[in-house]
Amino acid sequence: MIDRNAQNKKNLRSAYWVLFLLALSLTLGVVKWILFAPKGWNESNTKELFDGFYEGAGNISGDVQQRKAMAKCFVDKIMVLYPNGIDELSADTLKKVSERVGMECTSTVTQLSWTPLIEKAILKKFKALDELKAYSEEKKTVYANCLLTKLKEKYPKGLVGGISQNEMDKVYGECLYVLK
Repeated sequence: MIDRNAQNKKNLRSAYWVLFLLALSLTLGVVKWILFAPKGWNESNTKELFDGFYEGAGNISGDVQQRKAMAKCFVDKIMVLYPNGIDELSADTLKKVSERVGMECTSTVTQLSWTPLIEKAILKKFKALDELKAYSEEKKTVYANCLLTKLKEKYPKGLVGGISQNEMDKVYGECLYVLK
């Protein structure tokens, strides 16, 4: 009944990454890096950067290997971009670079765990569905919560890969009763 296409999936995935990157920028402690990082790369600041990104990746995935792959990708790319270190970068530049590189490294994500950040992003996207424009905020919220609950029941360990349109259509249909 509600026909969602690949663009909806792309928008949902983009929302995950935006929220993830916001959490990442807090986790990295950009100010700490600018004020206290030694010149160039060493074992200590490389590990600190890896650990910061690894923690931020926990907002998307609970899978340790996946988080390590994301953190390694991030550190490797930052070190190539800035072989002399990042201590000379402004906080604003570092944030922009971190967001861009973070987006590139999220391609390693194959499973989204049910974290509060992911759930919030999914609820926001569901409430913004074009098909719900005519409904009250209360109805949108109830419908979005129903969809999230159904997905969590069907995928208790998180979202692995993509969900087919057919599967999503079934979930949409299972929650239509709340809109009546």
